[in-house]
Order: sequence, then structure tokens, then C-alpha cells
Amino acid sequence: MLRGRVKGTMKSAIVTGGALGIGLGCIRALAKAGYAVTILDLDEVAGREAVREAQALGSPACTFSLLDVTDFSRVKGAFERHVQRYGGLDTAILNAGIGGETGTLDGKGWDRIVQVNLSAQMEGGRLAALHGAGAIVLVASFGSVFPMPFAPAYAASKAGAAHFVRSMAANEEVRERGCRILAICPSYVDTPMVRKG
Repeated sequence: MLRGRVKGTMKSAIVTGGALGIGLGCIRALAKAGYAVTILDLDEVAGREAVREAQALGSPACTFSLLDVTDFSRVKGAFERHVQRYGGLDTAILNAGIGGETGTLDGKGWDRIVQVNLSAQMEGGRLAALHGAGAIVLVASFGSVFPMPFAPAYAASKAGAAHFVRSMAANEEVRERGCRILAICPSYVDTPMVRKG
């Protein structure tokens, strides 16, 4: 039975897009390190499997919430439920993202890409900071730094997320809450999204 969180006894994390790819890799690492984890994802089948895998790897508790990260009211509720259940939030890994926009000039897909890859990252980062997460990690991309002529909307959204992190890291309120915020910018990783692209 889970008891109220006592500092130092059980660490907890939220991972968006935690059902597959990089997010699933994070879930595995957190589970092995003994974290209680909440997975937020749109893929229910993969999400349920990720819960089973996390528990098998040693996570003391793992839950899955089926939601779209652009539904900010539901994301806010998921963060609040996590904090209530575990007594706090140690780590937030904001990994949910989509590809698309193949370089055509019609702007197809721009709004959805920016909503998922930038706006949802910003909202997740804000919520994690408000809950005093010690580590907040946004998964950006090497496209944050290098041009991606075949996917300019994706690159722009990831560059925005990386610059959001730079700005938040310098924010006095974030520092006062004891939050460390950073971005990682992976190159190509063998994930379902990359295979699809």
C-alpha cells in the first residue's frame, strides 16, 4: 500500500509520451531507479504495456493516463493527481512530440506540430515548476540547432522548446522553487516516429 510521501523514501516522475520510443526508454530507467511513475500518452495499448514493464523492472507504482498533451485542463489534472498520490513530484520528462510537415510551403500541419511540440512542452514545464519538480527535462531535437529543410515546422517547434528552457532556467521564480530545467537534443533515434518518417 502506498503511504504519504516522505522525503527521500520514494521518488516520483511524470513522463509525457512515455509509452513508446525515447519516453519508454525513460520509463525503463526510472523504474530501475525505483521511481513511482505516471505515464501520459495517447497510445493506450502501448501505455498499458509500459506500466507492466515498469512494474517488472522495479517501479513501486506506475499509472497510465490516456490523454492528449494539448488538452491543458486534463494535463493539469494529471499533475495534480500525481502530486496528491505521491506527495510531490521529483522529475518531469516532457517527451511527447510529433513529426510531420515535409517542407512544402502550404503550412500543412503547422498548428498541430506547434501545439504538441512547443505549447504542450511549455505548459508541462510550467506545471512541473509550480509543483516544485527538482528536475524538468524537455526533449527537444538536434533540429533545435541545425536546419531541417524537410521539416521546418518541426525544427521551429523544437527550437522554441529549447529556447523556452534557456529562459526558464534563468527565471528567478523557477530557481527559488529549487527546479533545475534542461533540454536534451537527440539526433535520430530508432523510434516508431522516426521509422514512420
